[in-house]
Amino acid sequence: MLTDADVADYRTFGFVVLRGLLEADEAVALRAEVDGALRDAYGSAFDDREEEFGGIAGHDLPMMGPRTPRSRDLVGDPRLLGTAARLLRTTALPGSATGTLFFGSAPLHDDYGIPVEGVKFVTYLDPLAAADGALRLLPCSHLPGVEERLAAWRAANPVADEAELAALVDRLPLTVAATRPGDVIAFGFHTWHASVGGRNRYQWSVEYHADPVGEAEHRAVAESVADDLHWAERHPGYPHWDDTWLHPSDPQRAALSARLRELGMFRITEDGAAASPAHGRGDGDGRGG
Repeated sequence: MLTDADVADYRTFGFVVLRGLLEADEAVALRAEVDGALRDAYGSAFDDREEEFGGIAGHDLPMMGPRTPRSRDLVGDPRLLGTAARLLRTTALPGSATGTLFFGSAPLHDDYGIPVEGVKFVTYLDPLAAADGALRLLPCSHLPGVEERLAAWRAANPVADEAELAALVDRLPLTVAATRPGDVIAFGFHTWHASVGGRNRYQWSVEYHADPVGEAEHRAVAESVADDLHWAERHPGYPHWDDTWLHPSDPQRAALSARLRELGMFRITEDGAAASPAHGRGDGDGRGG
């Protein structure tokens, strides 16, 4: 249950860990669904582990169709949708859930270079501590004006390999979000984070945009949608959206879906065939470095 203290922590520091938001048996079933879907979609390439330092490597897959019903339905679950709305202080507009198997470390980064507001929910499907690649978050990095200073600082402090990254992360005031299956980390789109030392860790995630108001916010969402089109459908049978979202029968879901369509958020599926195919975001614990 989301408390007032959780909300205050999120708004002040840019993140909060929601312990046991999912039941233990849900987490077990979700891990099996993520693992099965990735193995099916990647086939013989599932065991490939191509890594290049500086990127964030992994296998990722939209999990919003009939082959991944637990994931798809969890996106609209009040525990997530309602929590997102409360954290954002407005209607929360869901994006596609993603199942990912990460291979290695994630350099310090935030998820959006676009001034769009939202919250990302991440749950790791195995126990993780610092040594296993648990997510590390930089408190207050989401605040106005901080991102530009951090970007300049990062440019002045490049890292060439895993050892340098580990040394850099160890000297920074990062919070280690050690978690067990069922815990959910909520962090803002502009909160900086990293992961060091982890190998082959499963994650499920979903992003919720704040419903835009005014011309500037609408432009930012449109830019975000345009960016998403680069990640259009790459795996047959694993769409970003299916008919339970595109053409829902439930009136409440229908109203939310109408707003998503109005803002172009369904284009990744409905117009996806026209977009250029690409490799996965390669974004490890975020959208990208």
